[in-house]
Amino acid sequence: MTVAELENDLILYRAARDKILAGQSVTIGDMQLRRPDLAMIEGRIKELEFRIARLSAPTHSYVVFRGGA
Repeated sequence: MTVAELENDLILYRAARDKILAGQSVTIGDMQLRRPDLAMIEGRIKELEFRIARLSAPTHSYVVFRGGA
């Protein structure tokens, strides 16, 4: 998945969390989610945040110089 796709999913899961906290049920795809599903949603939010951070982080290259005579 791209960063943009992950960010879009993150927006959806955060909105779902907010609705559930307000006492509503939420449908994502074919899943009907309620307050007992809050831990799963929080876990998915953390996973998405981690994946976005990992994909957004700059990559580093290392060069090893060998001594010469």
